[in-house]
Amino acid sequence: MNSRRQIKVATRYFFIVVVTDSDPATRRGAAIGLGKMRSVGATAVLMQALGDADFVVRALAAQSLGQIGDSESAEHLLPLLQDSDALPRQYAVAALATIDTSHYFEAILRLIDDPDEWVRRAVVAAMQKANDERVVELLIAALYDTSGPVREMAAEVLGHVGDMRAIKPLIDMRNDPERETRPDSDGDAIDYEGHSLRAIAKRYGPPALQLLRDYNILDQLESQQQWESFKPPPG
Repeated sequence: MNSRRQIKVATRYFFIVVVTDSDPATRRGAAIGLGKMRSVGATAVLMQALGDADFVVRALAAQSLGQIGDSESAEHLLPLLQDSDALPRQYAVAALATIDTSHYFEAILRLIDDPDEWVRRAVVAAMQKANDERVVELLIAALYDTSGPVREMAAEVLGHVGDMRAIKPLIDMRNDPERETRPDSDGDAIDYEGHSLRAIAKRYGPPALQLLRDYNILDQLESQQQWESFKPPPG
């Protein structure tokens, strides 16, 4: 049996499971399986699963649609942004961000004040891919979120976006005595703000370095000699 035939048979099997099996755990497994296949042929099955009675199945169907990346599924994911359970909302945000952040950014942004911290974190993560002039200010505001995971994601994404306006807020958060940190695999605290400040300095070079000097943080991040060797990227 060739691979195309195998995918077709597997898709048909998962379709039967997702639609007819009474056990939510089995339907969850089928939704995951369809995502791992990354077959556009699975899109229709997963779109149907977005209406499953089990909120985990709905969430996993959204996740799998994001993995497949078929633009046809995006409109079907939008209702999940208003799901009564947080997990489907979170996974729908992530899926829409993967499929087409810019086109669906307004819909995603409506959940920036969601009561669930992991939904808000997903919205902040989606900003990395958004081509919108509001992103930097939104991320700076997210640095002051009540949730540690949201603040960490905001700091991380600001490093990827790389804007000089983020330097002072990142320094303020890094110097906050009540700042929460999570350990890395070696047990050392992850310095999200510091990583982002380094990324911005590498991008902008001397102007960013001067700001870091003005705020007396340059030596805290790295040796001054090492920072002086950084050059902004061409263009």
